[in-house]
Amino acid sequence: MAFGFLHQLPGFQLKNRNLSSASYFAWFAVSFLLLVTLPTALRLGIPFWTLPIDQITQVYVPGAAYLIFSLVLFYASKQGGDLNIIQAAVLGSTCFFLAYGTLLLIPDLAYSRSVLLVSVVLGITLAIPPLWLNNRQIALSTLLLALLLVAVVARVLLQPTPVENDERRWQQSALYSLDLTTQENIVGQLEMDGGAIERLNDGFILVTGSGEFYHLQWSENGDELVSTRLPISSPITDRDAFFTEVEGRAYRYRVTDLSIQQSGQDYQLFVAHQSWNQSKKCFTMKVSRATLSTTSEKPAEAESSWTTIYETQPCLAISDSFDSVETGGRIAWTRSGEMLMTVGDHGLDGNNAPALAQQSDTDYGKVLLLDKQGGAAVFTSGHRNPQGLLVDKSGQAWVTEHGPQGGDEVNLLGAGKNYGWPMVTYGTDYSQLTWPLAPNSRNHEGFTEPTHAFVPSIAISNLIQLSGREFPRWEDDFLLGSLRMQSLYRLRMRDNRVTYVEPILIDREIRDLAEASDGRVLLWSDDGSITVLSKRTEKRSGKEVFEQCRSCHEAKGQAAATAPDLQGVMGRQIATRPDFNYSSSLRKVQGTWTDKRLADFLENPQAFAPGTAMGSVGVVDPAERRAIVEYLKHYEHDGS
Repeated sequence: MAFGFLHQLPGFQLKNRNLSSASYFAWFAVSFLLLVTLPTALRLGIPFWTLPIDQITQVYVPGAAYLIFSLVLFYASKQGGDLNIIQAAVLGSTCFFLAYGTLLLIPDLAYSRSVLLVSVVLGITLAIPPLWLNNRQIALSTLLLALLLVAVVARVLLQPTPVENDERRWQQSALYSLDLTTQENIVGQLEMDGGAIERLNDGFILVTGSGEFYHLQWSENGDELVSTRLPISSPITDRDAFFTEVEGRAYRYRVTDLSIQQSGQDYQLFVAHQSWNQSKKCFTMKVSRATLSTTSEKPAEAESSWTTIYETQPCLAISDSFDSVETGGRIAWTRSGEMLMTVGDHGLDGNNAPALAQQSDTDYGKVLLLDKQGGAAVFTSGHRNPQGLLVDKSGQAWVTEHGPQGGDEVNLLGAGKNYGWPMVTYGTDYSQLTWPLAPNSRNHEGFTEPTHAFVPSIAISNLIQLSGREFPRWEDDFLLGSLRMQSLYRLRMRDNRVTYVEPILIDREIRDLAEASDGRVLLWSDDGSITVLSKRTEKRSGKEVFEQCRSCHEAKGQAAATAPDLQGVMGRQIATRPDFNYSSSLRKVQGTWTDKRLADFLENPQAFAPGTAMGSVGVVDPAERRAIVEYLKHYEHDGS
């Protein structure tokens, strides 16, 4: 017998009842699916197929071990007749030990020990029944196991799923220290980038680029978002037909925006999205509507199918110039109850195709005004790819739009105005130094100038105006998202003029953003994550405070430091670094840097050395001053 060594082990005998291969493999198939599903459902609360690629190995390796274990156990029982529990456990432990060793050999592999432990125990347990039960008993057990599997899958798919946070990060802005808390994979694996997020009461409705809807609400402690998939059909149709038609081309086909309007006890969902006409083989933008019913102030389901509110004209044929990215597709409501809709030029910019943004008989390259009866009028023209739309507190409409290579714009909209694209731009053609339709242009002469232009481009996305509830000193400022620069941009406005722009690094592409009822800001990214921006309440560590100082006090690359090196500053004579030209005021201060002197300087440089050029620098909070002084006692360059 090939596995005769097992029979030397004592234990309770498992009598093989001549179980048929069909019964055995039916049990094996169902138990295998349960094995790969249950551990992540219990430990992480998510289906295993939504795990990131670098974590899903922890599911497949135990699954492979169970496959090998079951086949070996089945073969051994057929060859030797009888096995016992101890013998089966030895086989199982060996198989799973080898699997676990395989995981250890893979460097930097993310896995959960508790998930692996549950997999081992469950795998050994599930392999034993076929050696104990007869055909009838195993058939009934397989059915019960299948019902358990269905229940587990239903639970993780239909129940609210809290998503674990990334490590909380912080960022310093001009007026606030900010907490950035990111929740990964809040909606699972994305099929398409795009989508939008919109506030609904104290929660949010999120739609992905492929048209999947989720309700996001705060957990009981208010720190995490809980995601629930909503049973709403996608407004996008003919997806497969479109991608078959454009096979081999990197095209998008997606939802671009979402708006919610209350209607009695229910809500109207308005969604802007791309649309493919299969019979005519052409492409449009649509606004579609469905009714969202509610239960106890929570969204339940769509009561009706999607109704088309408006479809752009004409329908665009696919061509070499056609671009499925430059579609625009933002929607917002005016104070009079009409809808504004942005429509991009789809790449038809006058170079190798007609300049649709300047043609009055097309909807493309325009901002449209849609009335409640489904009629449309051109509100403004001369737009390339308007990715953001806002009606501010005073009722004025603003658009953010992509330029070509450079020249992303923020535009204040005025009825009937023409913003010049593609006849004028502050950008250039890709890999060129001019824009071919306006090679000598220096401004938007003859057209409406942008309120602000970003050169180089930041791949601008949507924008909101802040209420000031979480950030009082940001009240009424605009926050703009950026895709390429992975940053927020805060714009301070005065008399419809941008007085300054502050970039705030987020380290994620920002597709859309929304303000919560308490003033926190949610950022929706193309990687399927949500980042919550809030005011930092914890005191900063000395290292965190020093991050504000690092850029001046440390050389970076070929750029020289503009302030003296602080490594070894404690106990050093004041103003004596030979490589720095100190102010005469600071040179007059005698003695060495001590805890108290450094704290006094950090609190008020002008009081410490009247006339010094560092009068604008000061750490007001006493706890933070103490923290940075302690940090500088042991400070060494960390190479960053």
